[in-house]
Amino acid sequence: MQIFDEDGQLLLAAAFSIAILVLVSTVLLNSIIFTSNIAADSGSDTMIYKNNNLIQATTNAYQNAYEHDIGLNQTYLSDFESNLKRMYAQEGYLISTRQHDIFTPYFTETGMAGGAGDWIVVKNVKTVKNMVFEIESLESLDGTDFEVKALDSNNNINWSISYNGSFELDNVDESFDNVDEIGNSTIRLSNGNDSSVHNIVIRNGSQVTGYYLIEGTLDNSVEYHEQRGKMINVTFNINSARHSTSTTIPISLPFNYSNNEA
Repeated sequence: MQIFDEDGQLLLAAAFSIAILVLVSTVLLNSIIFTSNIAADSGSDTMIYKNNNLIQATTNAYQNAYEHDIGLNQTYLSDFESNLKRMYAQEGYLISTRQHDIFTPYFTETGMAGGAGDWIVVKNVKTVKNMVFEIESLESLDGTDFEVKALDSNNNINWSISYNGSFELDNVDESFDNVDEIGNSTIRLSNGNDSSVHNIVIRNGSQVTGYYLIEGTLDNSVEYHEQRGKMINVTFNINSARHSTSTTIPISLPFNYSNNEA
């Protein structure tokens, strides 16, 4: 009987040892998986951070490289890309960029054909120092007009500009010291005297292409400067041993409003 008791104790001890081994193995495996997930999440966060930084740096570079009547300064952009590649290579990333064609934007929120045609350009405006709208092309508006309006907090219209082949103005002459229409495609306003707080909005911008500039002072006394000249799409790729991403961004180039050409 004692022999059987000893065998039973040995089996029980072996079973207990196996259970401990399985438990330890499970804990170690979960720890490895957890650590791997943390590393993957960290890598994704790093990629997002680098992607956002690259978007801002690329946007600034293309805006600085654009010269009116000349186009993009390719020497400037080549130096920018070389420095960018060198900087990212030190951290194990490969960078490449590709330019698309320069195009005339729509008066949508994004400047793209599929963007929102009704949108707020500037909020909480106190004064308008300069405003320029230059129409490049007009598609079918189906009986509606392209509109730029100043709306107060109750959506009452302070002034408005409508366009459907020619400009129609409502309370604009009373709201600006200088109003100049150049042909049938460009209107320039300066020294706005409407000091009530309002939003400047665009309506039906998806059927009209062109450029704009609006600058002045907000209700909190901060100066604003909103503009959109020609646009260009730029694609850039970031590649590392563990991650890769490709992003195409639309970049608004400066609008030269000192003459009649963008």
